[in-house]
Amino acid sequence: RRVELPLVAYLGDTAKANYSDLPYVRDATALLIECTFFDDDHVRRARAGRHLHVTDLPEVLEGVNCSQIIITHVTRRTNLTEARKALKKTLPKAIHQRVTFLMSMKHVAD
Repeated sequence: RRVELPLVAYLGDTAKANYSDLPYVRDATALLIECTFFDDDHVRRARAGRHLHVTDLPEVLEGVNCSQIIITHVTRRTNLTEARKALKKTLPKAIHQRVTFLMSMKHVAD
């Protein structure tokens, strides 16, 4: 019997969807997921470019079992300190504790 254990799932530029329906995403050890926009006034820009906005993450990450969730593709205009605050405000604690930014040496929960 063959057993497959997904180690890494990568969601590039993407729109909001129920990725927890995909076992190779839901059950991966690590999930790399883009979240390009964090500012409240950038929701429409996120939709237009088929990107995720921070307010999409609670729904998108619900049901995802990944022990590590790595945020990628943050715009260079985004201040990471402010992005961390937005994540803490937006995500449930159980999800927030598993999140980090790809380009940051600091864990989001710190």
